[in-house]
Amino acid sequence: MKQFQAYIDHLENLLEQLKETKHPEDFDHAIAHALDGQPSKELRRLVPLDNIRSTGAFFTSSTLAEHALLPVLQNISKDAIFLDPASGAGDLLIACAKHLPKDSNLTDTLHKWGKRLFGCETQKEFVKACKLRLMLAAIQRVAKNNITSLSELDRFLPGIKCQSGLDNSEIFKVVNHIVINPPFKLVESPQECQWANGSVNYAAVFMHHCIFNAEPGTHVVAILPEVLRSGARYSKWRKFVESKCFINRVELFGQFDKWADVDVFILDAKIRNRRSNRINSDWGYPQSKAKKTIKDFFKVSVGSVVPHRDEKKGNWFPYISARDIPAWDTVTEINKRLRFLGTTFTPPFVVVRRTSRPSDKSRAVGTIIENQRSIAVENHLIVLEPRDGTVSSCKKLIKILKKTETNEWLNKRICCRHLTVSAISDIPWEGLASEGFILK
Repeated sequence: MKQFQAYIDHLENLLEQLKETKHPEDFDHAIAHALDGQPSKELRRLVPLDNIRSTGAFFTSSTLAEHALLPVLQNISKDAIFLDPASGAGDLLIACAKHLPKDSNLTDTLHKWGKRLFGCETQKEFVKACKLRLMLAAIQRVAKNNITSLSELDRFLPGIKCQSGLDNSEIFKVVNHIVINPPFKLVESPQECQWANGSVNYAAVFMHHCIFNAEPGTHVVAILPEVLRSGARYSKWRKFVESKCFINRVELFGQFDKWADVDVFILDAKIRNRRSNRINSDWGYPQSKAKKTIKDFFKVSVGSVVPHRDEKKGNWFPYISARDIPAWDTVTEINKRLRFLGTTFTPPFVVVRRTSRPSDKSRAVGTIIENQRSIAVENHLIVLEPRDGTVSSCKKLIKILKKTETNEWLNKRICCRHLTVSAISDIPWEGLASEGFILK
């Protein structure tokens, strides 16, 4: 992240100008800009996108930060001490600092904030940006004619350090609020991880560390990728969270920003007393209360052809992919062929495109496949095979997938950009007669 140093230089120049000018109010716009989205824009301008993604360094907008922290910001107590274990350029800490009490001068304000704000960040450039921006936040709040030397920042803000939030367990013992927007990149699960194997989302690892080490009564507010709330792979992780926390709020937010193509939710929780048996179950996503769901009438699975890994060996089969089939139609002729050794599917069945977002007009877009031969199906399609083997069941399913109620249910169930087998399986089968399998 050495390229980000250019932005550090900009912040330092701004502070030096503020120190020298007799009219610091002329810089109000520049300060506000530095505290609201500027680091994120400069990061994208200065650092290649691949580098940003590899570190998971997507900064929180002030709008999202303040919205997520609203329960905290409305009533910050006198003893509130905040920790951001993945502080980045300090957006969440700045949102908190804006509501901390101010003193009569800048030095005393920073000194008091330094006793209540803690952060961990592995990129030294981000740590420096965080401290400089906190100084600007203090200038915004108090008299601007006593701006201290930049060399004093480390003394005033000693709790914000260049280190991994996963390497320091003791810091969690001295804080009573954890605010975090952890990295969303994939990493190998830690050796001691009991809720998943292989690649996992780094955000889940961070949250496990925070919750495991936090003291009872600690208030935790986190901005997390949607997959943690709705993904079947993270069901054990959710069980861990609910065993340790009382869940105050789970709120779907939508896409993180227009550059980070991931949907997020806000988790607001409080660490339970270890002797408490009070547990929130099923907080991740709404459970279907319908007596019958799609999985009662269809076997649901993912297509087995992974194009870039396929060895193109074996017998020839008709082959369908997401880009080749028409929406809401019936396909009887398949011209594309593929040599394949894996699992094939025998028609009739329905395929649903996995790529799907809440903004789409229809979340689960289906197509009926009718043919006389077994078919190879791309893994970007979910395959629904009727348990009674009939085309009429497939047609009834298409009607359900088109319903507004199904769309609304899926928008609450999963906001990821890919549908999952479990989400499709749990769709309520609305209008079923108790007998006769009739769609009304």
